[in-house]
Amino acid sequence: MFQLFMPAGAGYFAEEGVAARYDAYIDVSIPFYRATLERIAGHVVRRLGKAAPGALVELGCGTANLSREVMRRTSRFTEALLLDHSPSMLQVAREKLGDRDRSGLPIRYHLGSLQDPGWANQLEPRSCTAILAMLTLDHIAADGEFAGLLTNVEQRLRRDGLFVLAEKIATQDGPSRAVFEAMVEVRHRHLVEQRLMTTAQAARWRQHLLEEDHLRSLPHLVRLIEASGMRVLFAEGVALPKARSRMTAETFFQASEPVALSADQLSDESLACAIAVLGCAVR
Repeated sequence: MFQLFMPAGAGYFAEEGVAARYDAYIDVSIPFYRATLERIAGHVVRRLGKAAPGALVELGCGTANLSREVMRRTSRFTEALLLDHSPSMLQVAREKLGDRDRSGLPIRYHLGSLQDPGWANQLEPRSCTAILAMLTLDHIAADGEFAGLLTNVEQRLRRDGLFVLAEKIATQDGPSRAVFEAMVEVRHRHLVEQRLMTTAQAARWRQHLLEEDHLRSLPHLVRLIEASGMRVLFAEGVALPKARSRMTAETFFQASEPVALSADQLSDESLACAIAVLGCAVR
């Protein structure tokens, strides 16, 4: 059963109809979305190896596409805990996965905010072999709350476990923000032209990305991760052009999967990424 905790101002993904149409457009709207799921799942499987099973947690699970891909690849978990702040998203996730996966793995669903410690309090320290967060941590605006979440992750993650976060990357203003906004415009036009959303639905989606998401640079993310007691094991991503004028539909839709990010890119405050995947472990 859902454990009920409904945060105030739950936002875009809790609005009527958003969850129902999410899976219908996400693969088409993000050409590297499926490849990103597969790459993250591959990293989890390789990291776990022959380690003893522990819990799988997904923060901001949405419709559970990532958890489903991971559980399709391996059953080496003791349980799965899926957290989301949207009742409708969590309902779609439960319809897909049920209360147990094909191997009998018990799956629990927690309705709540990422910042609420309720999810972490359900888990023993150092009990998780994999904690995942994809396209969701940018909903946390304050660095202090972001740091608090990372601390909860670090305390629950086993020393042989893996924390993977995959997020859009840009600063809140400046050149990388301009490139990010150009990418949003490319995707907005595509959603309307391909009739994946109505004009009104696409306008609300655009407003959410531009006004409600809080983006961070890669160096900023790395600093927050390291301050929590974790280290970055690997970094991959889909980097966007440096100039807004070069951010075209052709540029965006030719990207097929994330690639390794260099040390220079990891330290580049001006870099924008359509997505960056950081794999982290306890120091």
